[in-house]
Amino acid sequence: MIYLYTENNNKFVFHGSDRTSKDYFVFEFHNTQTNVSQYMTGVDKSSYPQNYNLFEINITSGATYNQLSASTINLEPGGYRYIIREADTNDISEIVSLSGNVVEQGIVYVQTTEDNWNNDFNYFLPMSGSSIIVWE
Repeated sequence: MIYLYTENNNKFVFHGSDRTSKDYFVFEFHNTQTNVSQYMTGVDKSSYPQNYNLFEINITSGATYNQLSASTINLEPGGYRYIIREADTNDISEIVSLSGNVVEQGIVYVQTTEDNWNNDFNYFLPMSGSSIIVWE
């Protein structure tokens, strides 16, 4: 499970480039309690995208952000299933079609700072060994 903070830039690292030749990705976060999905694209900030992909995801609460290409998304605290798909462009139209192949999926828990998750550095290596989440 990957933990993300609200009102924070969360660093999300995964290995998508070794599963696709495309340069862009669409993120889907599906709320497991409400069965509502939210989508976003973002800019890969990795210095070595052939080895790993780095995205900074800003989680907001109370706003109505959805389908943004600025790595910002409105997610309420709770559990989500995430799916990352390949995309031809970083355009919002790719989100609507959801036509790209799945390159990564897993579980995310969005929490507030009141949850007392106060470690300075956290790395998560899921059983598949395909993702890392880093807080600085």
